[in-house]
Formats: sequence, structure tokens, C-alpha cells
Amino acid sequence: MAYQTINTQTINGTAYNLQYDGAKAEVQLIPQNAPAGTQPLFLNGKFNTTAATQLGLTAQEQQNLYGSIQSSVKNAHSTGGGNANGLNIPAWAAKGNTGTPPGTFTSPAQAASPNSGNQQGGNAFGNIFDAITDIPGALKDVSITNGNYGPTNQYSLFKSGMKYPIDMKTQYQDHVAITQYQYQPPLADQLLSGNFQGILTGGLQKTSNFSKEKIIGTCYLPMPNSFNDGMSVGWGPDQMNNLTAAIMTDAIKNPGGYVGGAGLGALLSTVLGGGVGGGAQAGAQAVALTNILKSGAGSAEGKSMVGATLASKLLQLAQFGVDVDSILARTAGVVPNSNLELMFGGPQLRSLSLSYKMTARDEQEAKTIRKILRFFKQGSAPKKKTGSAGQQSYFLGTPNVFKLQFKTGGSQNKAVSMYKTMACTTVQTNYTAAGGMWAAYDGGQPVAVEMSLTFAELEPIFDTDYQTSVFDNTGLDPVADDAVGY
Repeated sequence: MAYQTINTQTINGTAYNLQYDGAKAEVQLIPQNAPAGTQPLFLNGKFNTTAATQLGLTAQEQQNLYGSIQSSVKNAHSTGGGNANGLNIPAWAAKGNTGTPPGTFTSPAQAASPNSGNQQGGNAFGNIFDAITDIPGALKDVSITNGNYGPTNQYSLFKSGMKYPIDMKTQYQDHVAITQYQYQPPLADQLLSGNFQGILTGGLQKTSNFSKEKIIGTCYLPMPNSFNDGMSVGWGPDQMNNLTAAIMTDAIKNPGGYVGGAGLGALLSTVLGGGVGGGAQAGAQAVALTNILKSGAGSAEGKSMVGATLASKLLQLAQFGVDVDSILARTAGVVPNSNLELMFGGPQLRSLSLSYKMTARDEQEAKTIRKILRFFKQGSAPKKKTGSAGQQSYFLGTPNVFKLQFKTGGSQNKAVSMYKTMACTTVQTNYTAAGGMWAAYDGGQPVAVEMSLTFAELEPIFDTDYQTSVFDNTGLDPVADDAVGY
């Protein structure tokens, strides 16, 4: 593929052709009808300093022109069929680099294509290092939100006509509306461009985990014959004997006494996920042991607990595993009070199962049933890079996600649970639902098909979800005061 002119621009009275070679991912802006050997004004993301000076282009004018070139190249890449058609987009023109300042060159060799590894004055290592360290830009370029994953026909296939039975009056009847969206990472903005101090002091702010602009379609089904849900949170036993509790209390009040200045680096390593070792660890253990011996000598209980603990440790050093509880129970008939308590361990995710038996009464309803089955099967499948079936894909994209709404007529049904965005984790289809044996109409359409779906919510339910006020761009629905809610 050679250079193709994608538009013409007049700059300070001179006409220039913007040309794009999609095979090599090269771009140049060169005077119209220029003789052979004419240096371009712009080549592969950089301005020719000599030509720009002769034209009298200011830095701001170069920046504005650079933005226009980026936009034109991205549009040409998209309308030409993109990567699936063998068109490559230069890294400097990709979405993640929009608006970045342009570079400059004084000879064509300094503006070589990124594919040649000779950018930035021929410093190949510098170019590679810059490419590797531009992690946010690289992650944005491959993001599923760019539309690079999944078949392009999903929007046209499921745009309409997914209602079973086809004569169901959704404006009057109770029903469930299941809308399918393209997934988007809810923490992407925070993790790629968030403020360090803001995250450290305030935590992460999620956005919606689906793109409202990229709706695949909506399927309308009757209320299921069997429908129930359950909420649960993680609670579990937690115990702490008095010796451990005493050391914990002391360490909380006097952390410096355990670590000391020399061990600060080791402590930081532990906080960030490493480990404390060497002198810092030995020092902290020595302080703990000293405090135990001093404080435990004041009572019989303290002496016995400290003594049993020391004996247990000595036995472990000698390769005999005898714990403190066993020593106390066998010698004194007592065991340490473990202060057993049921503690909150974190939220849990909900799941929901729905099952429908669909019987086609005519050819149109048979087509609708097939489309509904495909809607869920295709939507819950992992995504590969856009292209023909069987082509390679470096990454896999997250499947589409679903929003379930149980409605009475056109309004939210306040009497049943609401659900957050869900993944469809299982699609099971029984094609012999008519009496447990194969029975079909002319053309092979089964007389009855049973579809079983399992959904799982993408995030837990919190008490703040039960209110009418909803934070912007979270994908949540307000909950009326007289509704069951989530």
C-alpha cells in the first residue's frame, strides 16, 4: 500500500496534501504537486522545523494543526476498515495520544516511521523506552471501550424484535426487560489518571460498568414461574487470646518501640506487600518478648500463659509441634480464652437463575426464539479482536453485561428486587423440552425449547444503594421509599 491523500489543507496560502500509508502506519503533509525530493512539512508525528519556520507557523499553530492531522488519520483508519482491513494507525495518532505535543525533525531520517525503530533523532533505545513507559496510553489503545472487540453485527442483529411471546403486551403485563450493554472497566479512569493522594485518602470511585452509549439490545420475557433471590454477607469466627491482644494493644500505641529507626524501611516494605526480615524482625521480636516477660510476671495466669508459650516455642525449635492450648490443657486442665466472636468478613455477590420454556406458534415466533437464544449465547461469550471468525487475537475482551429490570407495565416493579449490572455466567438450552424427546416443525425448529440462564451481579449491595439519590455515572437506579429495593 502506498500513500493515499485523505484531505487537502491550505496553510498560509499554500495547499498541502495530507497522505496516509495504512500498511506502514506512515503519514506526511506535503505541498501539492511537489517535485520529487521535496521535504514534507509534517512526517510521522513531527514537524519539519525548517519548513515550519519558513511558513511562519507558531508553536500554537503547529499544535492546532497537529490535532487536526490526528483526527483526520483516525477517521481514515476507521472508515477504511481499520486493522481488520490491514490498516495500521500510528501510535502518535491513536486515541490515547490525542492532543500530545508534536515533535520536530530537521531531516527525514529523524522522522522515520515508528515501525522502523528510528524515531527521536535515530535514538532507537529512547523510542523503545518511551513506548514501554507510556503505560496509560498503551492500555487505552487496547481497551475494550475502543470498539476493537466483538462482531460488528451485534448492534444490527439485536436492535429489535426480541419479545416472547411475540404478542405480549409489555405496556400492561408484568415482565422482565433484560438489556445488554458493552462492558467498560469501572475503575479505569481512577487507575490510569487518578490522583495518588485522592485515592490514598478517599479510596477508589467506581463509574458505571457498562456503556450507556453502546447498548446491544433489549429482550422482553414474561415473569418466570420460579423466581426468588437471597442476600448474604460474609460473617465468620475470629479469635484472639489475651497474650496476642496485649501485644496488639501495645504495638498500636507504641509502633516505634517495636520497629525503631533502622527498621522503618522494613516496615514500609511490609505495608506495601513485602516482608520484614533480618535485624528489624529480630528487634521487633525482642521488644515483644521483653514486654511479655515483664508484664506476665505479675500474676499466676500471666506466668502460666507466658511459660506455656515459651515452652511451645522451644518445642517447635526442637521439631516437636505442641501448641500452647495442649500444654495448658494437659498440665492445668485449662485453655486460653480465645475471645471468640463472629466478625464481619466482607460482602458477597448475588446470583439469579431464570428458566423459560418457549414454544413457537408460528414461523415469526420461531425466528424470535432463535434470536433470543443467540442474544444470550453471543452476549455472554468472551470477545476476540474484531475481524473474521478464526482470526488470532492477542487479548480477549470481557463479555457483554446485562441489566435486568422487573417491570409492571412500563414502570419498575416495586414489589420485587432490583439488580445491579450482571454477568450472564451460564446459558443452558434444552432442545427436547417437548416431552423429553426430539420433536420439530418443518425446517427443524424444535416444538419447544427450554432456556436456563444464570446471572451474577458485578458488585455487592451496600446500604447506601437503598436511596433515591444516586451518584452520577454509576449505573445505579434510584430506590423509592415504598419499594423493596435491592
